[in-house]
Amino acid sequence: VSIIVAKNNLELTATECKERCELSKLNHHETGIKDRAMSGHSFRNFTLQKTYDCHVKCFDEKCRCQAFQIFGQRCELLDEDRMSAPDDFVRKDGYAYFDMRREYVNQV
Repeated sequence: VSIIVAKNNLELTATECKERCELSKLNHHETGIKDRAMSGHSFRNFTLQKTYDCHVKCFDEKCRCQAFQIFGQRCELLDEDRMSAPDDFVRKDGYAYFDMRREYVNQV
């Protein structure tokens, strides 16, 4: 899958799609929900330099990655988000939680 990145709002778009494309946006100034994390839903971890890199990893996981969280330079991909498992959304100092906003649009 190819990915296009727009500078201002860091929009990801799968470019090799036929009828419907997936989009996901992360504002360049976004810091997530500080000191909050999903407990027990991490399925893959990475050491990364930037929040945006974690966003890209989650985008690449398509249906499996519902959200991501960061602790220092550790990126954790999550199989649930704060809406699907609200009891597991807990206070964890030093973490930042990010919803993965996915949108599907028709190609023109």
